[in-house]
Amino acid sequence: MEAQSASLDPPYPDGFPGAFAAGSAAALKLFIPGKPIPKGRPRSRVTTPKDRKPFVQVYTDHETVAWEDTVAWTAKRQILSIPPDDDGEFTLPFEGRVIMDLRFNLARPKYAKNIPYPMKSRSDVDNLAKSVMDGLQKAGVLANDNLVTDLMIRKRFVEEGHPEGVEIDITCVGHAE
Repeated sequence: MEAQSASLDPPYPDGFPGAFAAGSAAALKLFIPGKPIPKGRPRSRVTTPKDRKPFVQVYTDHETVAWEDTVAWTAKRQILSIPPDDDGEFTLPFEGRVIMDLRFNLARPKYAKNIPYPMKSRSDVDNLAKSVMDGLQKAGVLANDNLVTDLMIRKRFVEEGHPEGVEIDITCVGHAE
């Protein structure tokens, strides 16, 4: 009996991953599969080290850190899988003006079985975007997420051609000053 192995790569939407460079502009398309996790609120706890005064330690919750690490790891893996293009090259991290388009594809909740819209979700789009941008910064795709000058964020239910996860289109124009 022959062993069946599952593919490590989920089905990507058409055109993902991909990259293109022309002149001083570069574009990168990535898809991060899985349930998108919004950036959690900062948490705090009192820590009392031995022979020292107690202090307040601020930290990010484990679920947010795990999602940001998933974004970073998957982005790195996809970038390495993109075949070299003879038309142009670019280097990472992006350090110029960044234009970003994020499409979050969320699983349809049972209560919304036949309702196309409105999209009711506990995840705010700004917190979803923040966790992805922080993950891209961890991956070395962005030098700093403050370079993003234009941001389009969409939140949709999973549909044909758009599996659960986040579709990321990044365009970098010029160089940092």
